[in-house]
This record gives sequence, structure tokens and C-alpha cells, in this order.
Amino acid sequence: MKILFVSAVLPYPPFSGGQIRLYNLLKRLSREHEITLYSFIRDNKERSYLKSLRFCKRVEVVMRGRAWQPKYVAGAAFGKYPFLLSTYQNSFMRLSLGKELEENNFDIVHAEPFYVWPSIPYSDKPLVVGEHNIEYRVYTEYVRHFPIVPLRPILYADVLKMRFWEEHSWGKASHLVTVSQEDKQTILKAVPDAGVTVVVNGVDESLFGVHTRKLKKPPEFLFLGDFRWMPNTDALRHLLSDLWPQIRERYPGASLRVVGQGLSFRYVQEIEKHHALSVGEVSDIAGEYRRADVLLAPMRIPGGTKFKILEAFAAGIPVVTTLNGVFGLDVRHRVHAWIAQTDEEYVEGVRVILTDQAFRMQLVQNSRKLVESRYNWDTIAKTLDRVWRESYGKKS
Repeated sequence: MKILFVSAVLPYPPFSGGQIRLYNLLKRLSREHEITLYSFIRDNKERSYLKSLRFCKRVEVVMRGRAWQPKYVAGAAFGKYPFLLSTYQNSFMRLSLGKELEENNFDIVHAEPFYVWPSIPYSDKPLVVGEHNIEYRVYTEYVRHFPIVPLRPILYADVLKMRFWEEHSWGKASHLVTVSQEDKQTILKAVPDAGVTVVVNGVDESLFGVHTRKLKKPPEFLFLGDFRWMPNTDALRHLLSDLWPQIRERYPGASLRVVGQGLSFRYVQEIEKHHALSVGEVSDIAGEYRRADVLLAPMRIPGGTKFKILEAFAAGIPVVTTLNGVFGLDVRHRVHAWIAQTDEEYVEGVRVILTDQAFRMQLVQNSRKLVESRYNWDTIAKTLDRVWRESYGKKS
């Protein structure tokens, strides 16, 4: 089939969660379908990555730039869209897509994530909308933890606009794709007759290898994420202020490597103040997993699924996380990971993993088996392929 795919992010390099997901799905589905990709970009240097997406028939990019621009802030303040959607309200993208639909007989239009909605022109083609999170729920949690209390009512008003447009897109789509059963149920509560399919996130386990070696003394910890996404910055703040001091007190000399793109100077200073190392963006993520003893993922904001958890499982690294950290994943406490519900339980999980070798090795074995059986991209891509084939012929 001929697919017109509209993405909020360029799927390469596959570092952030959305990029990993789209790169792996599109690469596999391009073997069966003719995919034309339209993507927003933040910087002109991203154009150099287009050669890595040659499995698509054609790739077109439109500049969005950074989010915090006066035109986007004004759009959110005085327009109908919330701030996030106003950054994707792009007349050039909308006109380009309209022309594309007029000149080519596409079978499916796929928009992912939903917040590219303002740039999607009307079409009678089946429209599949992919949700990486229930965005209004993620932003609600962010506002709840926002440190400047007087600003929370203003931010909540933006969340209400977000919820309206997110649910509006659910009602207009021919079919919806989520990454978890929990997100699917949220959609069905709002739009009971919606067609929704869960297409989980995965990991290419061939990129990693289970390594069995003795723990370092003192131990080395890893925190990893895309720091342009608020759940990751919130978790980092929580780790540095509440958890890492306790861990260092128990294990003097322990090291923490903070890896990922989008670290601001303010966070770099905060990391160094807490005797941790700000590594930033790296080209060899697998190497970071190989050197770590434990992955720390103290997520407080739910939504989507956390690629860092699956990658650590594939790499053979024990994980200490929270219920929100494994949201949407079939992961059990003390079977696949240590899942803490309080700060005290979190620090205790670190202690147990570092001192009980048999328990640690069992976690590693169980989590690797889980990734191999449930979160393989080849299997996952077949589910989206089925969604496209079943959506063919439906009107949006």
C-alpha cells in the first residue's frame, strides 16, 4: 500500500523514544509498503540524516525549530490550540500535505503523535493516529509537580485545551494506535466506539548482549533519557535531590553517569553539584549499558513506555524503577525489576541488587527472556501492518 506518514520528529538518529519507535517500525514496514515520510525538524543539521532513511520512498522535512518561540507562545495564549499543538501549526506543512494528497493516490494517512494534528489537512483517506502517550495526562502530572505553585492554574488551563484537542483527534481518526493497554482504555472511556490497537514499544535485542561480570567497587550507576521530555527531567531532579544522596551515603565513591540529549546548563550544574557526571549525548548507547552496574529510573510521571527499561533488559542490566517507570509494560516486581513505591523502597532495591548476586542474576535472566518474547520489533511491526491493512478503504 501507499502510506503518507506524518511525524513530529525525524526518526533518525534513533535516540529518543519516539525516534526509536518510528525508525524501527518504518524500516520494517517499508519492505511491504511504499512510505512517503513528512517530518518536522528542529535544526537544519537534521537534513544530513535523510540518507539514513532511504528505506522510505521519499522524505520531506519542514522546519519547526525550537518550541520556545514568541509565535508559538502567542499562538497558545491567543489561539485555539494549547502550547504543544501550536508548535506544530504550520501552514507550509499543511499546504504541502494537501498537495501531496491531491497528486498521489495514497491508501492511508498515518499521523504520529497526535499533536501534529493542526498541520493535517482534511482528506477522505483513512487516517491512523498514533499515540505515544496520553499527552494531557502527562502534562497534568507535570503541572502537579511544577515547583512554582502560583503558575499552576495557568498551566492547567493549557492542559484543558490539550485534552479537548486530543480527544477531538480520537473521534476523527479512522483508527488509533497506542503503546499500552492502559492508554487504550483511556481512549475508549472518552470515545467508546473508537477503533484502537495496542502496538507496543520494543527493543532490537541484537544491539545488546547479556554480560556477566563482577560488580564494580564502588558501583557505577546509569541514568539515561531524552531531557527534552519533561518526565525525564522530573525524574532526574527527584534522583539528584532525594535518592542519590542516600545512595552515595551508603556507597561512598559510587558514581552516576547521566546520559542523554537536551541537558541544559542548569541541569549540568545540578548534576555536578551532586557529585555525578554529566555525559550528555553519546553515539554508543550500548557502551553505556555495558559499563553500568545498575540502571536507575525513578519516574514519577506516567505515560507511554520507557525505552530505557527495555534496553537495560536487553543489555543485561538490573533495573531499579517505579510503577510509573514500567507503565504499560508487562513487568513484575522482583521478577523482572525492582519496582519501588517509596523513596525508602527505592534505596532498599539498590542495596538488594548490589548485595544479593543470585537475585541480581535472576532479574537479568528473567528480563532478557521478557524482551525476547514480548518486545521484538519484527513481531511488533506486523501488528501495525495489520492495522494499516484493516483500515484500508475506511473513510476518515
